[in-house]
Amino acid sequence: MTEPRYNGRKFQEMLIYMAEKSKDDPRCGDLKLNKLLYFADMAAFRRRGAAISGAQYQHQPHGPIATPLVPARRQLEQQKRVTVAKRPYFNREQTCTEALTPADPSVFEPDEVAIMEEVIARYWDFDAKAMEDEAHKEPAWRMTEDGETISYRSALIGRTASPKAIARGRELAARLGW
Repeated sequence: MTEPRYNGRKFQEMLIYMAEKSKDDPRCGDLKLNKLLYFADMAAFRRRGAAISGAQYQHQPHGPIATPLVPARRQLEQQKRVTVAKRPYFNREQTCTEALTPADPSVFEPDEVAIMEEVIARYWDFDAKAMEDEAHKEPAWRMTEDGETISYRSALIGRTASPKAIARGRELAARLGW
């Protein structure tokens, strides 16, 4: 299984989708948004053998970050599709990406939307610290050091395969003559 190819348009739409769906979550600053993107891409890779965006994620002390986030967001800001706001959150200032337009649903497969929805629902009540703690449990994050790229393939370590993944594996094995 190879590393997924990055799809910049899909990443931008995924970023907008996650920001849009998280607009009513007061805990969803950019640290949490990064983790939502990471968990959705990794869940898709584990479940489907293909990430949603194929974005590269980098090991950082607070957990994985999407390396294309800042340039993608800057481009979306120029297009007036997102804005970056600062808002108070307890005794700190929280940076938040806010969607100004809806994401284009035509770039996603139905199962990709379902995965993003599952990730948002699962982590809705998590704040940035809880998201960081959750990310630190991931074998893919624990296997890397600060600044290193997190391999999508490492997301498969310590996970059991779903029935759908097993069926897909059997299908591929039969097609390849294994």
